[in-house]
Amino acid sequence: MTYAPGIYFANELGTLSRWEVVNFLYSVQGSVCLICNHYLRRAEATIDHVVPRAQGGAHHILNWALAHSHCNRWKGHRMPTFEEFKRHRQLVKRIRNQLFKIKVSHFVSRVRRVLRCRP
Repeated sequence: MTYAPGIYFANELGTLSRWEVVNFLYSVQGSVCLICNHYLRRAEATIDHVVPRAQGGAHHILNWALAHSHCNRWKGHRMPTFEEFKRHRQLVKRIRNQLFKIKVSHFVSRVRRVLRCRP
């Protein structure tokens, strides 16, 4: 499933464009397709719902992974295999660590700004 660059996702990171989401997932997931486990270029990456929305999956960053467009179409609305689930669990751990670092860094920068403004 591909999205136009003007489509925005709202999640716990705020409102992000599709490319910002792809870049974030690419930095965490690396250059590997979740479905076929082969090399994935950033330009051909699509956002895949690991647990499909048709099967009750959430439209949430922890349920997203990057995949080739043809792999994503092939997977369709079927549930992931055991190997895909294992790879996704590792990816979720890395995403949560990155989100924690982002939240901590925003907190730290906010505190630093407040401390600089004090007389």
